[in-house]
Amino acid sequence: MLMVGKEVAMSELSLIAEEIREAMTTLEKTQEAGNHLVEDLTEENYAAFLSQMSEMCERLQRLKQMLARGDAVASDELAGALARSFDLPESEYRRVDAHG
Repeated sequence: MLMVGKEVAMSELSLIAEEIREAMTTLEKTQEAGNHLVEDLTEENYAAFLSQMSEMCERLQRLKQMLARGDAVASDELAGALARSFDLPESEYRRVDAHG
């Protein structure tokens, strides 16, 4: 599990959520650079696309490493961290316990 204490877990979840947000932003920029490349195949647009692809790969690798450090991430807690990262209202959730 990702947590040693609740503060560490929330901090780690916040970092993961922020990395997800940044990866999504980078993906959008990469797609935009790809569209520019398709519209106008120039060395400059090709270089811009390669640069964005490289940044996207680096971000995804960091995210993969962050997620690999923990065996499990509580989806409701990650959802809350993502909502905070995207400045969205948090969904109400209730943890269902196997013991009733």
